[in-house]
Amino acid sequence: EGKPSDTSGIKQLIASMNSLAGGSKEAAPVEAEGVSQDLLKVLTEYEEHRLNENIKQGRAIYTIRATFNLAEFDSALAEIDNQLKTMGEVISKLPASQIGDGDTITFDIILASNEPVLDTAKLPQNYNISTKLLVKSANSPAAPSAAAENATPATGAEQIAAVPKENERPVDDNSSLRSVSQTVRVDIHKLDNLMNLVGELVLAKTSISQIWEDLKVIKGMTPIAAALHRETKRFERQLNDLQNGIMEVRMVAMSHLFERLTRMARKYTRELNKDIRVQLHGENTELDKLIVEDLADPLMHIIRNSIDHGIEDVDTRIARGKPAYGTITISAQHRGNHVVVEVSDDGNGLDEERIRSKAVSAGIISAEKARDMSQRDVFNLIFAPGFSTRDEVSELSGRGVGLDVVRTNITKLSGIIELHSKPGQGLKISITLPITLAIISALIVKVNSETYAIPLNSVLESIIINSSDIQTVEQHEVFNLRGNTLSLLRTATLFGMTDEHPEESKYAVIVGLAHNRVGLIVDELVGQQEIVIKSLGKALGNIRGIAGATELGNQQTVLVLDVAGLIDEAIS
Repeated sequence: EGKPSDTSGIKQLIASMNSLAGGSKEAAPVEAEGVSQDLLKVLTEYEEHRLNENIKQGRAIYTIRATFNLAEFDSALAEIDNQLKTMGEVISKLPASQIGDGDTITFDIILASNEPVLDTAKLPQNYNISTKLLVKSANSPAAPSAAAENATPATGAEQIAAVPKENERPVDDNSSLRSVSQTVRVDIHKLDNLMNLVGELVLAKTSISQIWEDLKVIKGMTPIAAALHRETKRFERQLNDLQNGIMEVRMVAMSHLFERLTRMARKYTRELNKDIRVQLHGENTELDKLIVEDLADPLMHIIRNSIDHGIEDVDTRIARGKPAYGTITISAQHRGNHVVVEVSDDGNGLDEERIRSKAVSAGIISAEKARDMSQRDVFNLIFAPGFSTRDEVSELSGRGVGLDVVRTNITKLSGIIELHSKPGQGLKISITLPITLAIISALIVKVNSETYAIPLNSVLESIIINSSDIQTVEQHEVFNLRGNTLSLLRTATLFGMTDEHPEESKYAVIVGLAHNRVGLIVDELVGQQEIVIKSLGKALGNIRGIAGATELGNQQTVLVLDVAGLIDEAIS
């Protein structure tokens, strides 16, 4: 700008560096004798240096306190900052420890000025501004002038010289300058422990509800049952608040994950010399911290495939009438108790015939089966282990490892994957995930006289099915659901029980994980209930189709079905 630089601090900096280079272990002494140590602790080294320099040059040191509305504090702070710069040097701006009413925030600004008395009338008057003199100016008179005395009440400013005497402990007038953080870092495992404790309370609530159910039918116990019911409802409300509070603590926005994916996409784009732009939507959507971390690898594989297989090169895109640059869109949104994450591109889309031929040549399916597969089933072949449409191995693909990892990881998260594609127009992959896996809702069902729980985050729908609706294909029972053929599993047969009522209508609970769908045949739908899954221990921990056990109330323990294991059973 054609102005000379401020070199006032260079000599002291060189002297400090020479002192350290000579082996000195002590930093230069603080010269701001009029400033408390608590203030110095919250200043950076550079801010402390500028404070010392201004004091050495005889300038007065002030703190200016202002309170702003949270909605506009950025612009308001900038307005005051610009005005103060005309009066001197703004050394530091710090949030005060003074707690606002939730809609306000208070800042303390440290100003060095040649003015012995600060004229606060120049500052905006709508931010509850007050000032305090920390160190007098070398030019200030021994006593405040009449003008200064008159100005103080008019502005509400408090002019105080705070220079402590020798051996006298300084009065801490600057404790408000210490920034008090409103956040704490908590180990996720501590939150897991809290969630487990809440889970135990959920089981206790269920047991108490069962006691109320038993009491209300006993003659003469109605008043006690009514009182217990009221207290149970109050307990339930408070427990829900506690559960929601812990859940909110576990939740993190997906913005950090989206930013990492964007950086990774730019890296791969440069390596392949393509022109691809990434669009993000719903970055503030929140999900359980552990689920977000486990979601990183699946999304990375999906985006890598979009860059390598999906988006065409510039010449091909222009020839197809598309923009020269490709677009990958990553979005997230809440849908009920689930979060749907979608990755879409405007590239090639899926080539149904090419996928069939590659799956046959790789030995994944037979040629006969390939001819009879629906488009949806063909698309889902891209999740098969060892599948790749690449003829040559490159840094990004061709090894047959990729989307099968996606399927495995999403299955572990009790998620569902769906593919939507049109040749030449692009591909959209939708991943539906439960918000949390800690305390879950379950569908309680009966098979013969046995009760089971099915995690509701894997249940898509429940329908009534008659024996006439069931067909047999290659010795497997299937049925047609709105044009799609779904495999059926008879839960009674699966667990070695005899169907007591084979001719009666049954319920088919449609469950899904990743890209697979299966119908579980049960006798009765009991209802929906929150459950906490408990391990069966090492001896029984690996039983196929059983995820664990839970307590429903009245000390009734039931088995929780492992949807992933049942689907694998149906497929095999």
